[in-house]
Amino acid sequence: MRYKLIFYIFLLFFVYGCNESSNGDELDKENNSIVEMSVEGRVYENDPKARVYEDKYGDSPVEVVVEDAEGGDPYATYLLGYLHYANFPRDGIDVDASKSRELLEKAWGMGVVDAGYSLYILYGEGKGGDEDISLSVEYLTASAEMGFLLSQIELAEDYFGRSDRDYLATDYDLARKWFLKSAEQGGRGSAIALAKIYHEGLGVDVDDDVSFEWVKKSEEMPYGSDAIVFHALVSCYENGIGTMVDLVQAYKYYDLMGTAGISDKQRLSEQMSPEKIDQAVRLSGEWQREHGISMPNSQGYRYR
Repeated sequence: MRYKLIFYIFLLFFVYGCNESSNGDELDKENNSIVEMSVEGRVYENDPKARVYEDKYGDSPVEVVVEDAEGGDPYATYLLGYLHYANFPRDGIDVDASKSRELLEKAWGMGVVDAGYSLYILYGEGKGGDEDISLSVEYLTASAEMGFLLSQIELAEDYFGRSDRDYLATDYDLARKWFLKSAEQGGRGSAIALAKIYHEGLGVDVDDDVSFEWVKKSEEMPYGSDAIVFHALVSCYENGIGTMVDLVQAYKYYDLMGTAGISDKQRLSEQMSPEKIDQAVRLSGEWQREHGISMPNSQGYRYR
């Protein structure tokens, strides 16, 4: 009888302990899963160079943001979370990554897709709590799928094998998928990456015509630097990648680089007549006028 009692006590302890452990595992899993949105997600600001504070609040003090966040404003909640981890120069806001996580997850739950990119950084770098690469990638992917440009670019770069964080295995098909999505939203760097993919045949057949098409498209895209586009264009025109060799066009884009293009212009000028050089300079001026840009260090500046 005594041995039976001991056996039953052991059995109860074993069953209860397993259940408790199982519940604990479920709780951990629940705590480490992406927050569910209570409303349809919305991208509030897709320009990577946007001023997240000034474009919305101007010169208003941070107390206005705090008041809006406490009143349930989704963007204010996101912005306050962003300010807490970005060390933004605003009076009354201290760096507090833990508070940042809390506010950003709240904002995400309120449908602010932009918060997903910030949460990707916080969880990936272990700021404000434990590092969680899996959850970091979940937020990155979810926000990319909902159209946040920076997330699409970062996801593409990681699959392409050149992200600083390197959380994902290189996959050129997925890289191309996300570069395409971000290029369609105006990401110049993504268009140039697609040009590289088709020029080098990374996961696709080599196709310099398609490569050049993406380089040309990038010129009219809104997001990203002119420099990366000009470098790609001069490479195509000088070397005949997807187009005929055209030294006039190459010289034009070198001129648009300002002082950075001086040595290459000198090199090309040895192969060009004075008339062709003047044509290129005039084209540089026309480009500046058409795009509302003035580049004083270019020869074409006087024709803008």
